[in-house]
Amino acid sequence: MPVPTKQKVAALIHDLGTERLADLLDVDPEQLERWQLGEGVDEANASRVDLLEVAMAHLLRLFTSEAALRWLVGLNPDLGDRRPADLIRRGRTHEVLDAIASARAGSFA
Repeated sequence: MPVPTKQKVAALIHDLGTERLADLLDVDPEQLERWQLGEGVDEANASRVDLLEVAMAHLLRLFTSEAALRWLVGLNPDLGDRRPADLIRRGRTHEVLDAIASARAGSFA
């Protein structure tokens, strides 16, 4: 069953905080509040929320919330020294998920 965007936003705020999530999604913190109250989310932002939620779900299997955030905003050699958060904003989550899989494989080596 699909999870409403407002619930995903609430979960991401819990894990990352309002300011950090707003920065990762490139929106105003007030916009996050409106989404939590049920205001409609445009398709581009709904996709970003979905993609970030998927990435965070995978990262939280490996890291604490703070470490996951550092991983998202840090330069990543598996991504050509690009920031995972920037790729998520561009809808290129498959590359981010591949890098997470690489990190997971390294943690079990």
